[in-house]
Amino acid sequence: MKPPSRFITVCTVVGFVVTSIHATNAGSATWSLNPTSNDWKTAANWTPATVPNSATDTATFGNSSITSVNLLNFTTVAEIVFAVGADAFTLNGGAYTTSVVGAGVTNDSGITQTLALGVGGNFNIQNEAAVASTTIVNNGGLIFFWDATTASNSVFTNSGGATDFTDNASAGEATITNNGGETTFTEFATAANSTITSNGATSPEARAGSTTFLNTSNAGTATLIANGGSNGGSGALIFFGVNGSGSPTAASSTLIANGDLPGEAGGIIQFDDTSDGGTARVEVFGNGNLDISSHAAQGMSIGSIEGSGAVFLGANKLTVGANNLNTALSGVIQDGGMGGGSFGSLTKTGKGKLTLSNANTYTGGTTVIKGTLLVTNRRGSATGTGTVRVNAGTLGGTGRISGDVIIVPSLTVATLAPGIGARIGKLTLSAMLSFYPRANYKVDLNSTSSTADQVTAKGVLILSNATITIDDQGNGTLPAGTVFTLINNTAAPGITGTFSNLADGSTLVLGSNTYKASYEGGDGNDLTLTVQ
Repeated sequence: MKPPSRFITVCTVVGFVVTSIHATNAGSATWSLNPTSNDWKTAANWTPATVPNSATDTATFGNSSITSVNLLNFTTVAEIVFAVGADAFTLNGGAYTTSVVGAGVTNDSGITQTLALGVGGNFNIQNEAAVASTTIVNNGGLIFFWDATTASNSVFTNSGGATDFTDNASAGEATITNNGGETTFTEFATAANSTITSNGATSPEARAGSTTFLNTSNAGTATLIANGGSNGGSGALIFFGVNGSGSPTAASSTLIANGDLPGEAGGIIQFDDTSDGGTARVEVFGNGNLDISSHAAQGMSIGSIEGSGAVFLGANKLTVGANNLNTALSGVIQDGGMGGGSFGSLTKTGKGKLTLSNANTYTGGTTVIKGTLLVTNRRGSATGTGTVRVNAGTLGGTGRISGDVIIVPSLTVATLAPGIGARIGKLTLSAMLSFYPRANYKVDLNSTSSTADQVTAKGVLILSNATITIDDQGNGTLPAGTVFTLINNTAAPGITGTFSNLADGSTLVLGSNTYKASYEGGDGNDLTLTVQ
């Protein structure tokens, strides 16, 4: 996807308009209590009788018998002020250009004030101007925030129109809704703490809304929402970076893709080329999705992923968990997507916990380097078809994994822990399980309920200096002969190796019970503990 060419063309035109306007009959003034018409450019409608139309002028609005004001020509002011107790005004920009180049738009009235743009209309905010507590209805026009300007806490609706933030402009705490319109951030602009919603199309003829980040722009701590629509008209959040032009980042934002009715299109969160996911919290629901398949690099990171929607990896590695949140994903992680590709992979980092509860189909493998990855699926494989490597942190859960599982610490201990926390459970592997040096197998046993964690694997390898940790969560005294199977080995060969702190035939005292360990237990090739 290429960045919209509209931006460069319109910027050039607007720059010409702003610099070529020469105000006539200009001066600061207040809209009259009883104006003769609704025309901004009529001097008799102002007190004193002069038209605010220069870079040093302030236009003030208080009480008036006419509250719908038409800007029927190009207008430039330093500031628009709605005074304390002012009536509710609508400034109709129509198809013309209005530029605010000083303090901005100040609304002290305590009620909604509205600026309305038509097709071809422009509203330029420049220098360090702010637009505060104002409602802007954009029916096909262009709203530009330049320089160090801010949208403050205003409310924008882009119905076919566009709002652009560039240079060091900020969306502040604005609320922006794109109904067939778009919001774009470029250069060093930021979405700050705004809330921006891009709605999907409502009919085959309608456009979908979009929010796009280009160059070195950033999403700040904003909440950005993409809603689904009909006939493929999905609302979209797009991060598009090009080598040499800077990379936009999702920063610490919250990105949400909501689904639509079955058979329709869900909202899209898309990272392309060199864009960066930062520590964003990504939420996908229904047929909403996250798509990184068009990312140029071989991998990218986001803060976290959660919800019931889909994740498309293409051929890329997605690293999640940097924001340290505990999240759960019940949707499907898969290869493919808009950019195509296969052999996508997943890496878990951060201190938090990620729970995967569905059958995922990505093929490039899974790596845990920090935190906890829990699998709770009842069918398929939660980690796709590839190998699962635990370099640090913990792999656990009660679900199913089809690929080999290797507990292979890099710089610190890596742990396999069936069950969910202290809740006893069984983890089922369809392939080989290997414990490398410094790997740990953590087992919870409950002598009160006579239950214990278990892992099932098709072949087990335990290398030297791998350890086992067994904790009794109960306080019962068990009858002699009670057997707990800690590793159920479904392969014909026996378990290769033993844990360094639990020799074959050794005894172990937990609470009021003494156990004997055997690596030839069960049907002759399992790790069991038998009460003595």
